[in-house]
Amino acid sequence: MKNRIIKIVSILSILSIVISMCSFGVLADETNENYGWIDYGYTPNLPELGTNYHGSNVEIYDPRTTNDVVNGGYQGKYGGTCWAFATKGVFEDNVYKKTGLKYDYSVEAMRFVLSCKLPLLNNDDVSKGYYFRGPNNGADFSISSAYITMPNNPILNKSNISWLSPNLSEDVPYIVNQDHDLNSNGYWPESINTSYGNAYVSDTQYINKEEIKEYILSKGGVFAAFAAYDKYFNNSTGAYYDDSFEKCTHAIEIVGWDDNYPKENFNSNCQPENDGAWLVKDSLAWIDGRNGYSWVSYYSHSFNLDSNKFAVISDTERLSKNEKVLAYDFMPPENKNSVYNVSSPADAVYMANVYDVSDLADEYGEINKVMFYSGDIGSSYKIYIAPVNSDGTLPTVSQMGSYLCTGTIDSEGYRTAYLSEPYEIPENLDKLAVIVKFYTDSNSITLYKESNYGHPINGYSPWIQSGESYVYYNNQWTDISYGEDMNTYGNFCIRPTLVRRTPITEDSTLSANEVKYTGEPVSVNINLNGNLLYSIEKNGSTILKEDTDFTRSGNTVTLKKSFLDSLSTTSATNVVFNFTDGASQTLRILPKAELQSATISGKYAIGQTLTATAISTDGEVSDSDVNYQWQYSADGNSWTNILGAMSKTYTLTNNQFLKYVRVKVTAKRTGDLIYPKTIYSESTPIKIILYGDVNLNGEVTVNDATMLNDYIAEITTEPFSAEQIYAADVNGSGKLEIMDATDIQFYAAGLIDKFEVEK
Repeated sequence: MKNRIIKIVSILSILSIVISMCSFGVLADETNENYGWIDYGYTPNLPELGTNYHGSNVEIYDPRTTNDVVNGGYQGKYGGTCWAFATKGVFEDNVYKKTGLKYDYSVEAMRFVLSCKLPLLNNDDVSKGYYFRGPNNGADFSISSAYITMPNNPILNKSNISWLSPNLSEDVPYIVNQDHDLNSNGYWPESINTSYGNAYVSDTQYINKEEIKEYILSKGGVFAAFAAYDKYFNNSTGAYYDDSFEKCTHAIEIVGWDDNYPKENFNSNCQPENDGAWLVKDSLAWIDGRNGYSWVSYYSHSFNLDSNKFAVISDTERLSKNEKVLAYDFMPPENKNSVYNVSSPADAVYMANVYDVSDLADEYGEINKVMFYSGDIGSSYKIYIAPVNSDGTLPTVSQMGSYLCTGTIDSEGYRTAYLSEPYEIPENLDKLAVIVKFYTDSNSITLYKESNYGHPINGYSPWIQSGESYVYYNNQWTDISYGEDMNTYGNFCIRPTLVRRTPITEDSTLSANEVKYTGEPVSVNINLNGNLLYSIEKNGSTILKEDTDFTRSGNTVTLKKSFLDSLSTTSATNVVFNFTDGASQTLRILPKAELQSATISGKYAIGQTLTATAISTDGEVSDSDVNYQWQYSADGNSWTNILGAMSKTYTLTNNQFLKYVRVKVTAKRTGDLIYPKTIYSESTPIKIILYGDVNLNGEVTVNDATMLNDYIAEITTEPFSAEQIYAADVNGSGKLEIMDATDIQFYAAGLIDKFEVEK
C-alpha cells in the first residue's frame, strides 16, 4: 500500500503541472506537426490467421470510382489531429457501408473531449479520469475508439456535461488554420451538448496486416499509420515510400489498393523494389490536386513496423435518444496485471460493474444490450444482470439467474452483446450488477481494464472509485479499487444500454407517401421531428447509396433517375426511410407506364378534335408518363410532325385536308413507341375530310347534295371511296340517306351552320 501511495503522489505532482498549463490555455506540444500519431507502447492481441487464410484476390480496389467512399477533411496547421481525422474516416465509411448515408462527423468535438479542456469545464482535477493532452496533440485509435464507442453517457457522471457522441461536423465544425477557444467563455461550443449523429460505434477490433484488404471490402476502411515526411513524398503523383524510419508519426485511413501501382511513381532517389501501394485517405493530402488521398507503398518501412496497429470499426448501430449508456471507463483498456490462472472452464472468472439506477428506474425500464472490452481471444463469455443484495454485496453465482447472452472472443476490441430478451429493471431498485463471465479451455483468463499512461503531455489518468468494478475469482467478489479512490488503474469497460419507458421523439413524416414515376427524379421532404435519417431501403431490404441512388440537401432527399429507371415496371416499389427513433416511413413509387396499346377517339374531319389514349400495364396512362406528337402524311408512308401538336388532343385544320393523320405516343421511361389505329378502320385508315364535301374538292356546295342523291338513287355507278362515305354521313347515322343529302343542301344554302355529326 505504501508503494502505491508513493506512486500516486509522484504522478499527481506531474499532473499538477499539466493542470496549470491547461488552466492558462497553454497547450503542450501544439507546434510539433510531425507527431500526430503516438505509440503508447501497448501491443493488442491479434488473432491467428490460420493456414487456410488467403486474404483478397482483388488486384485493384478504388472506391472513388464508384462513389463508395466518404471524402475526408483537411487538418490544416494542427498536425497533431490526424488521428482524429483517420478515426472519423473509418467511422464514416463504416456507417456508409452499413446505412448508405454519408455523414460528416465532428473532429472538433473529439479532439476537445479527449483533452485537458474537459476537466476545466467540469471544474475538476485533470488527474481524476481525464486526458492530459492538448486538443492539438497526437493520439491513437485506442483513445479515439474509447470516445466513439460511448454514445451518450456524461463523462464520469458529471452533471454539467452530457454530450451525444458523435457530434455532426455541421454543428461542431473544425476550424482550419485558426485558433479556436471553444466559445465566448473559452471552454466549450454550446452546440456540442445538443448536436448528435445518426450512429455510434458498437464494435471495434485490431487486425493483422494480411487482413487489411478483406476488411476494407467488408467494413469500409482501416486505421493505420506511417512516417509522413515531406522528402519521401512525390507530390506529382501523391505517392510515398520511406526505407528507413523506425517510428510512425501520421495516422491515415486505408481505403483501397493497387497491386500494380508503379514503383516509378515514387521519388526517383528512393523507390521500392516492387510495384503495389495502398490508397489512403490522408488529412494532409490537400495539395497538388490530391483531394485528400495519397498512395503509400506496400513496402514503406514505417508502414510495416510492428508498432503499427491496424484497427477497424467492425460494426455501428443507430444512435437513439431513447437509450442511455451507463459507463465508468473513459481511458483505453489494456491487459496489464489482469491475468487469472484457471484449471478448467468450471473455474470461470467474472468481471462486473455496479450501477446506481435509483434515479433512473422511473424513466428507463429495461436493458437491451451490453458493450464490453476484451482481447482474450478464444475465451467464451456470458452476460448476466442481477440486483445488488440489500446488504451491498454482489449476487452469488446462484443468484445471477440465467445468462442473457453468450458468445466467443475472436479479436481484441469493443463488442456489443445483444440480449436475447431485454432485462426488465425491477421497480424501486437501487443498484444492479452487470456481469460478464469468461471461461476457456486454456489455463488462464485475461481481463481488461482502463490503463494509465502518465506522460505529462500526451498521457491520461483513469479514476476508479470504491464500489464500481469487481472481479469474481476463487469463489469471491473483490472490489478492484480495494476500497479507495485511485488513478493507478481504472475500471472495467462494461456498458449497459437502458431504454426509455416512453419515447421522447415523435415519428418523422414525409411530404408524400405515394408518387408516380414520370421519368424525372423524385424529391421528398422529411419532417424529422427530433430524429435523424438512418438509412433508406428499397422494399425494406436493399440499402440505397447516397450519391449513387439518391442525393441529400438539408431535409430533402432526391431519388435519382438512374435508380428509378431500375425499378419494376409492373408493380409498385416501396422506398422505406428509417430514422434514429420513431417508426419508418414509406414512399410508394408507382411504376412508370409500359405502353401496351393506344387509341384515337374523335372524328376525322376538319374542325374536329382527336384524343389519344395510351394504355399501360396498370391501365390508362397519365399524360405525365408519355409524350405525344401528332403527324400527317400524304401517302401513309412518309410522315411529318405537325408543329406544336404535342398534347393528348389535336384539332384538325385545313392543312390536313385529304392527308392521313396519326399520333406518335412515346413512353418517357422506356422510349416505347405506339402508333394507334384510326377510329374508322383498323385495316384501312382514312384521310381527313370536310363534312358535306362529297366530291372532296375542299368546299360544301349544292353539287355535293346532288352527287349524294344520285349515289343513293343508284343513278351513278361510280362507287364512293371511304373518305366520300365518311364525308357524306353528316347526320352520323352510319349509313347514307336522303336526310344526309337534304342537310348538305341546307348547309350549302346557309340554312344551317353545322351538321348533326359535328354537334
